[in-house]
Amino acid sequence: MNEQNEFIKNYLHTEYVGCLKTDHEKCIDLQYEEIGNFVQNAGMFGDLEISIKHNGLVLFDTNGIYINKVFPNTEYSRDYLMELINSVAMQLQSDFDDGDIGHPTGKVNEFIKENFQVDLLNIEQENKINFSLQM
Repeated sequence: MNEQNEFIKNYLHTEYVGCLKTDHEKCIDLQYEEIGNFVQNAGMFGDLEISIKHNGLVLFDTNGIYINKVFPNTEYSRDYLMELINSVAMQLQSDFDDGDIGHPTGKVNEFIKENFQVDLLNIEQENKINFSLQM
């Protein structure tokens, strides 16, 4: 499994574009490591599309924070990509369990702040303060 994970990390190590599909498409450049954080946090505001930056190949789109469709839609590619995505999802879950993701990264938070005037990091800080005051 480690060999497969290493292959996946090397294969996926390229630049991506994450787009929020609204009336006016809003996009952000992403690295592989940032995709999960982008989907988790920006997915709260609408459906997303993740593509490879240098060739525009769409990898998947979402319905909120859930994967909706994997591209390309051929049976072989779909099976291979679903296996790939499941491997990535397992890694993201492992990272989440370890506390490595869950809060928006600065880059993702700036994207959300610019487009929706919502500062998720500030909201989390306010929630922590309010919770501690209630104790």
